[in-house]
Amino acid sequence: PEDQQLEHLHRNLYFAECNDALARLHGFASGQDMRGLPLRDLFDISQGKNLILVRQFLRSGYLVLEGESLETAPDGQTRYFLNSVSGVVVNGLLLRIWGSQREITEQRRLESQLRQAQKMEAIGRLAGGVAHDFNNLLSVIHGYTEILLRRFRPGDPAYREADQVLTATERAAALTQQLLAFGRKQVLVPRVIDLNSVVKDMDHMLRRLIREDIDLGMRTEPELWLVRADPAQMEQVIINLAVNASDAIPSGGRVTIETRNMFLDQSAVRQDPALTPGHYVVLSVSDTGIGMDAETRARIFEPFFTTKELTKGTGLGLATVYGIVQQSGGHISVYSEPGHGSTFKIYLPRAEGKLEPVIALGKLEPPPKGSGTVLLVEDDAAVRGLAREVLQEQGYTVLAAGSGAEALQAVESHAEKIDLLLTDVIMPGMAGDELVEHLRLRLPELKVVFVSGYANDSIPKIITDGHTAFLQKPFPVEDLVRKVYEMTAGR
Repeated sequence: PEDQQLEHLHRNLYFAECNDALARLHGFASGQDMRGLPLRDLFDISQGKNLILVRQFLRSGYLVLEGESLETAPDGQTRYFLNSVSGVVVNGLLLRIWGSQREITEQRRLESQLRQAQKMEAIGRLAGGVAHDFNNLLSVIHGYTEILLRRFRPGDPAYREADQVLTATERAAALTQQLLAFGRKQVLVPRVIDLNSVVKDMDHMLRRLIREDIDLGMRTEPELWLVRADPAQMEQVIINLAVNASDAIPSGGRVTIETRNMFLDQSAVRQDPALTPGHYVVLSVSDTGIGMDAETRARIFEPFFTTKELTKGTGLGLATVYGIVQQSGGHISVYSEPGHGSTFKIYLPRAEGKLEPVIALGKLEPPPKGSGTVLLVEDDAAVRGLAREVLQEQGYTVLAAGSGAEALQAVESHAEKIDLLLTDVIMPGMAGDELVEHLRLRLPELKVVFVSGYANDSIPKIITDGHTAFLQKPFPVEDLVRKVYEMTAGR
């Protein structure tokens, strides 16, 4: 009977010959050490997929099998193997089985990392697209609420209600900025910076942010290499990681922030295909908290994923960190085990060049009334209507267009001088930077203000000359007025 044959095979199959390579895969010194070893010690053919295959083998009398297997090594690590097995049964007797096995654990690990990177890329595109559309809505809500506030006195109930709307809009704008950060679509202003200075300047702020029962330690490498990054965004990264580390410690513990120089050679980056060999500045944030299991680690950078209570976080903190680091040309990794804390490591490429100082801004006064002609190009009708109303109230003549093609027609039909182009960056048909190229063929000295809540590859290039500026959506009305005044005052 088949069941008796199965039992016989399970009990009486032994390794007759084995080469050293296969033996080492299973923790033996040589093939000689595996000779006479029961097959069941390594492969259980009495259940699961193996049982189904052996039944087919016994019924057909011939077996050629290729497939993968998953095994748990003595050290507890999961290992993947590609197996090839063949055997012959004659007159109901199993004569011999031949087999080969190749470990493919590294290949499967790299494939898993690639799938994770692709998933994060897809989520990032979705998050960035949603934030872009939402920013247009927030620009309109914020702008008209500001206009309403001017019509009421501070003690008026209507003033308080409008002010609440404005506050909620600003909170929503902060959330969209986090989504844009994750999607790598926010506008960065990178410069060559010393990361040690950023970390040290934040010491006092960080000690206020984390709980009093948590000790904050800092270790900075004395001769730290420079990096190219947006200092404000690096501050956001450090704050988010420090707060996340603090939240992971139930009661009493330590958060450590560390910087160091590191050269990664080919062997060092083999474990993480997202890294390439080279010189890096590494920023580490470690905690002595509860740690994370593998499932949590795999999702930790996804937007809105959180292990905290609903009232204690949005799930955007680490997603924001991930996006900022990726957009800055860096890489982030996490090391964690349940009960053993967590360490987040950020790798930023070493930068060439000199340190670029950060210029502090003084107190901004409300801009005075202006004059001149502004060509306003915005595909969202509500945002276009708001900007036109605000600028006309400030004394400007406004030519409004809903697309690049309409803008070119407006220039053709307008005989007077155009003092400023105020244009969205991302528009269907003709993007803002394309429109500028067309217009500057006729008006080489044309001043431009680009407006967008969504970064693309062209933005860093188009704001580098002295005739061009950038305004982030959603924008306060006063910021719009000030930016237009600054660009037109010296015309």
